[in-house]
Amino acid sequence: MTMATPDRTEADAGARSVGGLGLGDCAAMATRLAGHPALHPAQVDELSLDRPDYRRPQRGEDFDLVGFDRPLDVDAGVDLRALTYHRLLFVAHELADGLADDVGGDPALRRDARAILPALDRMCFASRVRHAGPPGAASDRLDLAAPGFWTALGERAAWGTGVAALALQMQPLVAVFQRTPTLAARCAPLHRGAAGLVGRAAGGGVAASSGHGPGNRHVDWQFYLPTALALANALRSRVVEPTEVAEAVAALLGRILRAAQTAAPSDADIDLAPVITDLGSWRSTGGPAAALAAGFAADLAAHLVWLSEFEAHTAFAARCRRRMATLSVPLPLDTFIEPRHMVSTTHVHDDHRLVIVETGEMVFWAVPGMRCRVKAGEAIYVPRGRLHGSSVLTETCRYHQPVIPEDWLADAPVGGGR
Repeated sequence: MTMATPDRTEADAGARSVGGLGLGDCAAMATRLAGHPALHPAQVDELSLDRPDYRRPQRGEDFDLVGFDRPLDVDAGVDLRALTYHRLLFVAHELADGLADDVGGDPALRRDARAILPALDRMCFASRVRHAGPPGAASDRLDLAAPGFWTALGERAAWGTGVAALALQMQPLVAVFQRTPTLAARCAPLHRGAAGLVGRAAGGGVAASSGHGPGNRHVDWQFYLPTALALANALRSRVVEPTEVAEAVAALLGRILRAAQTAAPSDADIDLAPVITDLGSWRSTGGPAAALAAGFAADLAAHLVWLSEFEAHTAFAARCRRRMATLSVPLPLDTFIEPRHMVSTTHVHDDHRLVIVETGEMVFWAVPGMRCRVKAGEAIYVPRGRLHGSSVLTETCRYHQPVIPEDWLADAPVGGGR
């Protein structure tokens, strides 16, 4: 279902307005909605929430950086703009549907959410429904639907964690099916299959979304990948025909689960066979929906490889630091000085970076339950587009984020941006 590129007249009009709102109005409404005091960023003890109501989509400085000044590019998938736009659209749907009416007790929140939805739909999807989808699909070594991918995860003792991570990323989709009766009826096999995956991962001794399971109103919303949010938003916004999205997701999920089941370790405590059977034989028809699903698979594969090779990426960070010491011109970097308990809402970078702690100590995370302590003198490597967050454990923490050049990546581990 590839659609034609818009003509010059439509493109010029789109530069001035989107979804019936001027870009300036859209940006102002987005900033007001996201900055409402009821939507404060999660604190260090709120990464997995008992209540799902504290969902500021992004840090204030990131909103200033993103600007909401244009629709997403056709190849946007895992950059900061895509994450921020899709988080805001996801939260706006929750508010507009009355699923978070208790947030702050402010009716203006729901009103603002409903008003901005048409514009946000266009901002997030206008380019994607006109093209086949984002380029840069995962290589064979990062293919979630390849048995070799899951075998490699098993060799790193990460097979169960990978299944749990897949279940976590399916939760926004499960929620859409549960709350949309007509869609759930049309796509019952995918609904059951996705819910079954979440339940089996949680019941198999592997914590899927902190053990909350489906229908939890997104207590782990900070850990949803931008591509998973894009799939859920595509279903909810109906900018792409919902059944086409369901077919693409079900076909992809079936291939992934069959590969995972084939490569399951002998002592695996998660039986995926019933979920595979329940999905039945779905065929993806291509087009924008399939491209969104493929982008999600590539994003999750890269995320899992990065996490499963964290030690290798830490070693790569050390090699980068040694190389930095030989440079006559320093690499560009950002420096931060943050107080105790300062929390960085999970985010992504649009370039490859090191995180080098000069003084103090921080804790770094990228999935629920992860607590990686980084002390003074230590560094970690964060590839472009990898979701992560941190908080400060000492009175203050001074750290640097140098940008790693592309030509240094030949020495990076798999999943490190190559």
